[in-house]
Amino acid sequence: HKVVADEIGILSTENRVYLTNAKMSPDVLSENFKKLPITAFANIPSVEFTGANIRGIFNEGNFAVNTITFSNPKIKFMFQPDLKPKTDSIQKPQFSLKGFAAFTSNQIFIKNGSLELCNYKNLKSKTFGTTTVDLTISNFKVENDQKLFKTKYDNCSFTLKNSQFDFPDKIHKASIGKTFYQSSNGILKITDF
Repeated sequence: HKVVADEIGILSTENRVYLTNAKMSPDVLSENFKKLPITAFANIPSVEFTGANIRGIFNEGNFAVNTITFSNPKIKFMFQPDLKPKTDSIQKPQFSLKGFAAFTSNQIFIKNGSLELCNYKNLKSKTFGTTTVDLTISNFKVENDQKLFKTKYDNCSFTLKNSQFDFPDKIHKASIGKTFYQSSNGILKITDF
């Protein structure tokens, strides 16, 4: 995957980093793309890192922030149903920044996101699910463990609204008004099903 943005701001006096009009997409020409059963696209109008320890990344290789807020992202997960995961032939994600040791955030927020799920077959994309999403992750950490990602977090909660799903039989559909999940206590609430 590659990430581009129209603007990246680093305001060290405010301990703040921001991106505007960020986009993430897979490298469809990559050999790994043809082997991945799932991939992601994202358009994010605004990303803001607050309480960012900008010096830490340069001095110790650690980038710590208080919060990260993704505002109004449009995220698309694309499944290639004919592909089965081949973990032995897929390269695991690696840190590409020399000297980078860890990234931590007290809170990560996705606010007013939209999520689209689709299948990709014969060079065509077919949407089978859509929803809006709000998400919070607490005490998130990514560490460089011998150039591989090692992640952990304390709690994750999300709310999905206006979820629509088409079943593979092309006859049945499902609508869910609201879904709430919180990992710390295992609460799952579904309303308007």
